[in-house]
Amino acid sequence: MWTRMIYFQLICKIILGCYREFGIREILTRTMREILGCICKPDVSLDISFVTENLGIGAAPRSKDAVRELKGLGITHLIDLRAERKESNILTESNEMIVHWVPTYDDWQPKPLDFYTKLGDEIKKSMLVKGDAKLFICCGAGKHRAPLAGVFALGTMGYSLDDAVLMIKKARPNAELLPVYISSLRSYHAGRVERNH
Repeated sequence: MWTRMIYFQLICKIILGCYREFGIREILTRTMREILGCICKPDVSLDISFVTENLGIGAAPRSKDAVRELKGLGITHLIDLRAERKESNILTESNEMIVHWVPTYDDWQPKPLDFYTKLGDEIKKSMLVKGDAKLFICCGAGKHRAPLAGVFALGTMGYSLDDAVLMIKKARPNAELLPVYISSLRSYHAGRVERNH
């Protein structure tokens, strides 16, 4: 029963966030697109876009074959952003990749500051472990959360926020960098600058 209430609250937050961001017609169009995308997408496909040589973003692998394909691409570290993932996940069975879980929902609400703090810690662990590390950041469809985290990761590499956004859009044209997410990232950076002074 509690699970149903949590899901209901999450759906309400998503609908409210979409409505504030885009309006009702756009909500229905996006919802239909997402449903059709999930139905039509084969489970074995790997959906990854490389932003730099060592950083890829995209949809979470849906099969063991896709995980093997990731390993074949040289991915050494993976950050999974899906709060909705199941505990018995194919990624947890991977013993060749180091998998970090930074759970967050695609709820169209500003991301809390502690999400960015934890994400930053995991990115630093992943990218600084060894020189040849290759990081893949994934979420459910690779459209909202992973691109946001990609912008954040590029920021940790020294790119400006605007340059990072352009790089993500160029590498992954289907990415939707939601203004509410980017705004929360700007707030995180502003707060960090204040804390350092």
